[in-house]
Amino acid sequence: FALLVVYYHDLEVRAPLIAASWLLATLPVALVLANLVLAPYERHAQRTFYREAVARLAHAIQRGETVGVFGDYDVDGACSGALLVDYWRDAGAPEPLLHIPDRIFEGYGPNIEAIRTLAGQGATLLVTVDCGTTSIEPLTEAKKLGLDTVVIDHHHADEQLPPAIAIVNPNRADDLSGLGHLAAVGRVEGLALRTGAE
Repeated sequence: FALLVVYYHDLEVRAPLIAASWLLATLPVALVLANLVLAPYERHAQRTFYREAVARLAHAIQRGETVGVFGDYDVDGACSGALLVDYWRDAGAPEPLLHIPDRIFEGYGPNIEAIRTLAGQGATLLVTVDCGTTSIEPLTEAKKLGLDTVVIDHHHADEQLPPAIAIVNPNRADDLSGLGHLAAVGRVEGLALRTGAE
């Protein structure tokens, strides 16, 4: 009845009531959709070293550190690198340094030369995307150069892992998330969302 009375009054009075009724009608649908979209990212948090990776990324953003992003040369690696670089820029951190290796001349995964270059350009944090899980020698060099390393990967993990602050890889033997089928870009997106909430 109140809506009928207001209907014949000024539009300035009707507009907020119409908007409020629309919001009340659509809110349950929005909550269900949000739960469907965000639920997989909650499972990300069950992965081994996920929280350590989020904490280190958030710390780097808060302190204005320069990050060196090392991506694989395939579609997953390029998308993962681009997504992380975009996130870093949106967070207001210093311009990230991105390195995608030449498939012919550098091969797969992090290499010592590229890591030395990133460190020489001022990187204090190295994030490898879609690679790094088996890169013991290059990541040992990164540690010697004073770089903290976060690995975001999905490739097979050997028993021996490289030195890193965090190796987020659902295909590690000790990871129980059940997300081994996802590409690295999905892990990067989940970490970016969670880091943004820190």
